[in-house]
This record gives sequence, C-alpha cells and structure tokens, in this order.
Amino acid sequence: MFGLCVTSGILMPVPEDFPLVYAGVRISTGEFGWLPTLAVCMVGVGIRDVVAYWFGRLLGERLMESRWAEKWVGLDRIEWAEDIVRRRGGTAVLVGRFLIGFRAPIFAVAGASRVPFRQFMLFNSLGMLVAVPGVVALGWFFGDPIGEMVLWAVARAREVVLLGALGLGARWWWQRRNKGAAETP
Repeated sequence: MFGLCVTSGILMPVPEDFPLVYAGVRISTGEFGWLPTLAVCMVGVGIRDVVAYWFGRLLGERLMESRWAEKWVGLDRIEWAEDIVRRRGGTAVLVGRFLIGFRAPIFAVAGASRVPFRQFMLFNSLGMLVAVPGVVALGWFFGDPIGEMVLWAVARAREVVLLGALGLGARWWWQRRNKGAAETP
C-alpha cells in the first residue's frame, strides 16, 4: 500500500485515489485495520507530494521555460498555472489536493513558483486530513464492487500508457509530416 501511494501519479499512471479506495476495500473485508492503513496511506501520499514539490523546486523553472513544455503544454497554460499558484499560494495547493490527476503537477508548479515549503506542507496536510480518509472511507463503504473496478483499472493501466504513447507518437509523426510538407516548395 505504501509503495502504491508513493508512486501513484508520478511513476505509476494511476491517481492516488485507486490505492486509497483499494485500502478501504481491504479494511471492509477485515484484512487491514483502519489506523495502520490510514497511517501508511497518509505517509505514502505525503512523501509523493513532497517529491513532486521538490522536483518542481529543483527543476521546474527550467522545465517550464523549455521549448518542450511550451510546445506540448502551451505557454499560455504554463503562465496561467504559474499565475494561480503565485497569487493563491497555499490555497492553490489545497485546491489541487482535490483535483484528481492534477495533484502532482500542481505541487510541482508550487515548488517551481517558490511557494514556501512550510506553506505547502500546511495546506497540503490540511487537504490530506480530509481527502485521504474520505477516499479510504468510500472504498470501505462501497466495498467489493468498487474494489473490482479499481483492480480492473489498475490492470488496464499498461494499455492506457501504451495508447497514450501511440497517440503522442502519431501526433509527433503528423507534425513532422506537415512541417516537411510546408517547407517543400
């Protein structure tokens, strides 16, 4: 459970909600206890968030200013995210905690935007105190049906990554093809 929480959204293309729901399902079957499970999940998710923050803090400015980010993400989106994090600071971190699929990127932007680490930790911890137990409780309450759905999604993660890579490759090929056609007299 710890490993799933630490790697979700960064090394594993699955949001943290999947392992948290699964933890709740395991609690509902009596295999896991509430307090140890919540402790493991909170520490795992917290470590992942701190890694995302420091990744942004150490490399974020260079990445956000790179031609790659400008081309794939768009300069206007990068500026928009930086502006929100700079203006809202910790509040943006708190809101980001509740945006499935955007947590790690928001935390990386917070690091790159130089949100003070203490402020990041305060607002992220406040959000975690609500979100992590809440999502685990959903898994506990809905039990097996939701657990089966989570296991199905995790099993399909490899296919999702493969389809995404194929899509990016097709986009790259199409852009190169059109660029070459535009340069031909």
